[in-house]
Amino acid sequence: MLVVKSDKKISGYAELRALIRASLRSQHPEWIEPDGNSPICDEYEARLVYLLRLAKVGEAVPEGRK
Repeated sequence: MLVVKSDKKISGYAELRALIRASLRSQHPEWIEPDGNSPICDEYEARLVYLLRLAKVGEAVPEGRK
């Protein structure tokens, strides 16, 4: 598996999404359909959004109530 290390800080959510999508596409070119779409990459992105929403909801819960 290709691992890319960088000291560069990711400035925001959009940049993180773009980095993940580019990484998945470069590591798994077989996931790219002839028209350029990638349903598998779309699924990973949807999971990321779901997990980030869960994390945000978890942050809103007062400390003693988790």
